[in-house]
Amino acid sequence: MSDESRVLTAERPSDTRPSEFAPVMRSPLTEHHRSLNAQLAMEHGWEVPRSYGDVEREGRAIREGLGIADVTARGKIDLRGAVDSSLANLLQTRNAQLARLSRDWALVFTPAASLKSALHLMEQAADRSTMVTDATSIYAGLALVGPRVPDLLLRLTAIDPAQLTPGHSVATQMLRIPAILLRRDLPSMVVEAYVASEFARYAWEAIFTAGHPLEPDAVGWDALRAEGWR
Repeated sequence: MSDESRVLTAERPSDTRPSEFAPVMRSPLTEHHRSLNAQLAMEHGWEVPRSYGDVEREGRAIREGLGIADVTARGKIDLRGAVDSSLANLLQTRNAQLARLSRDWALVFTPAASLKSALHLMEQAADRSTMVTDATSIYAGLALVGPRVPDLLLRLTAIDPAQLTPGHSVATQMLRIPAILLRRDLPSMVVEAYVASEFARYAWEAIFTAGHPLEPDAVGWDALRAEGWR
């Protein structure tokens, strides 16, 4: 499969050329994005929301206000046990992010294209007491972005946003459901929240409801990437 994104439109719902069948991976929120008139694209087997019609407005939300993005389309690797040995190869996976949640539990988030190689590297390095599991389908990911994120977190969780420094992660309760929060080290404030896939729709809608006074906007991957997210 080509690394190039392929935009799906009404005029071109599918490629007419014969090709090898490949399953499409989708976020639990994909149909909701369609209802918001999102422009969807195929990237490394995933259907992702590129934008909601106005990338410049989405960029302003990231820089000046509050944006909410669906970042489910990432590889997710669950490490349990003596995880340090597996993490020794982490730097070999470009743009991988680590959520170290305890001495014997960590989650690694990778670009979708890097999942297979990252799994192999971590399994090769793991000792017998470590479990390395592909948890991609287990978690949905939502990125909270922009200068109003601390105010939003105060409405969603009991943790102090000031303690969530760049690179820091925590397993907590958000909207009364288990969540893993990861603060990204980026120019704009970005906190990725990972919840069980079955709670994705509830979390998305509840975040917009709780954050309504902060005027959140749905933002797509084009705007996120323009601000340095990978």
